[in-house]
Amino acid sequence: MPKRSELTLTTVLAAVGGTNIGTAVPANHRRYVYSIKTENQFAGPNDLTLSVGAVNLDVISHLALGDMREDPEVLLENSLPIYIIEAAGQLVGTTSAAGNCFVRILFVDSQD
Repeated sequence: MPKRSELTLTTVLAAVGGTNIGTAVPANHRRYVYSIKTENQFAGPNDLTLSVGAVNLDVISHLALGDMREDPEVLLENSLPIYIIEAAGQLVGTTSAAGNCFVRILFVDSQD
């Protein structure tokens, strides 16, 4: 199995259409996302929607400033991916509040 890579994005803005998280998946590859950790940087409730194109993959709810979510809580060597993104797909994060979220993902890009 290829080495897992960590991509850290410091903020996801509440901009219309969201903010790209990392780069698009290279041609003839799939991106296997194994872990995602988020932290609310808004002083109140804030939902982070993760999507690829028009498809919403997940909505992560935060209740207050500094609220953190991690999926999975424990990452094992044989853990299955939580998302699989196809070639040319682009992971996008959009927040519900006029605030930011810190986002960290752990992923592997693998050739088909």
